[in-house]
Amino acid sequence: MATVTHVLSGAGEPLDPPPSIGAHYVNTNNGALYLAKGTASGADWVKLGSGGGSAPSEVLHVNTDGQFLLEPQHSFVEARLFAIPELGTAAIGIDPSTSRQFDLNIRTAGPSGQQLQIRVTSGELPGGMSIVGTTRQWAVQESYGFLINANDLNGEVWARVYFDADELTLSMLVFSDVPNA
Repeated sequence: MATVTHVLSGAGEPLDPPPSIGAHYVNTNNGALYLAKGTASGADWVKLGSGGGSAPSEVLHVNTDGQFLLEPQHSFVEARLFAIPELGTAAIGIDPSTSRQFDLNIRTAGPSGQQLQIRVTSGELPGGMSIVGTTRQWAVQESYGFLINANDLNGEVWARVYFDADELTLSMLVFSDVPNA
């Protein structure tokens, strides 16, 4: 039997009942993560991470063109391609000296050729790349990482990105890929 997992986000703590057991919620203000243990009320959300302690917790907001460095404190990247100027490019740089993983939300609305690069700052990934969990072709694998075009995406994606510093590989596991209607 197939299971649908919902991934939700919002500014602040989740107050509404979860749509399903096992649903995920990301507080975009502070990166706190929640997991649904039931569906009766907002009290069924269980906080997994507070955004404090030694775990990375901050949100990297990509909402204009230019270079963005994924710092150690960033556990979540919110890329609003509709906020990038027409034909503009935003690049998220990953330091190749340390393995990393981060959650990623990419949104488009009325795309006009905007692009998002997810790349290692050294510029090379000899170990290769992979994208798993999508049925549409909206990302191209380049020598440096992934190139995402808003015209091809034209919707919203939730994913987790893994960079392995030992193997020099970059992988993306797509949780949700919803085209605009």
